[in-house]
Amino acid sequence: MIRHNKLLIAAGAAALSTGIYSASTNAATDTANALATVIAPLTITTATNLSFGDLVVNGAGTVDVDTSDGRIVSANIDAVGGTVTSASFTVDGEGSKNYIITLPASSTIGNGTDTLTVDGYTSNFGPDGATRTLDASGTESLIVGATLNFGG
Repeated sequence: MIRHNKLLIAAGAAALSTGIYSASTNAATDTANALATVIAPLTITTATNLSFGDLVVNGAGTVDVDTSDGRIVSANIDAVGGTVTSASFTVDGEGSKNYIITLPASSTIGNGTDTLTVDGYTSNFGPDGATRTLDASGTESLIVGATLNFGG
């Protein structure tokens, strides 16, 4: 039985090679169109910078700015005015196309001598890395809040 199967496979391979040889002697041509859709590139433009306002720091603590420009300060920090704003950006691109915004886990700000960590980034778009779809006009506003950390 095994020899019979080998014989059938060999016969099938011979028939296949004969078919390939026959097809190569018959020529046929056809054409296909090449298509591409060029879409507008995605751009992000800063409208306002993230500002934690004026602060007096008496020790370790945090300052949170949310996506509605609200500020919350922890113990050891006093908010003494100044401008408080979440960061805002205009996202432009091809209408109804998908994109993803990824916020940093953390970043640092400083004055050349001292460095502070900014983390806890949030946005009005919901979970970080979620797929977004531009509206038909191709424009959206991204608003970002974060937490400023003071070590003490």
